[in-house]
Parts: sequence; structure tokens; C-alpha cells
Amino acid sequence: MKIAYCIGNIHNSGGIERVISLKSNYLVNKGYEVHIVVIYPSSEKPFFHFDSHIKFHYLNLDFEKEIGIIKHINFKKNKKIFLQTIAKLFEKLSRI
Repeated sequence: MKIAYCIGNIHNSGGIERVISLKSNYLVNKGYEVHIVVIYPSSEKPFFHFDSHIKFHYLNLDFEKEIGIIKHINFKKNKKIFLQTIAKLFEKLSRI
């Protein structure tokens, strides 16, 4: 069985990142195929340890650069880009 987690950034030391690392490591050791989809770009390594069998997918969508009114205006466009990008990734993963 394949499991995918989608998170904005996996490189922080926060609670969500910690829980995803614990759950992912547990599930991959139980034989599951685990994928972690990271929305925002980063050159850093994940803060927490992840088993080498866990597959990371970086979408590198950088909506955070947009500020103020521009961000509000482009929300629908950004949402559409995100949904199209993640749909393509899940379609690709379903064929593997």
C-alpha cells in the first residue's frame, strides 16, 4: 500500500514534522511505500531522521514570495497550479 503525506516544509523542527517522521518511519518499516510531498522549495535537509526507503517529492512551488494584494489576487491561480501539480504527481505514483 502507498501512503503520501503532503506538507509545506519538512525542514523545520516543529510538531507536524516530527509526527510525520515518526509515522513515516514506522509505516515504511511495516512494509508500506511512503511518499512525502513537500510544497515549498528548500535546500536544507529534513530536521528529523527519515528512513532511506521513504521517497521525497519536492514540488518547489513558491507562493510565499508573493505579498500583500498580489497574493490575494493570485490565490485562485496558485490553488489551480498546486492542484494540477499534485494531481500529476499522484497520477505518476499510481502507475508505479
